[in-house]
Amino acid sequence: MEALITGKADVKVAGKHGDTALHWAAKRAYADICKALMAAGARARVQDDEGTTPIHWAKGPELKVFGV
Repeated sequence: MEALITGKADVKVAGKHGDTALHWAAKRAYADICKALMAAGARARVQDDEGTTPIHWAKGPELKVFGV
């Protein structure tokens, strides 16, 4: 992930179902990855095809990453 961000990968790109790298990291409660993606420009309020955002997936202490 660090190599991709350093290499200027677009962290806002969504997959075919609208999910982003931030959705993936939030679903798995990877708070450090969420922080790094957001610092690189990822947006926490982007909805996937089902209308869920990375914030929906965050649980417990990980919510602090999103300011919730």
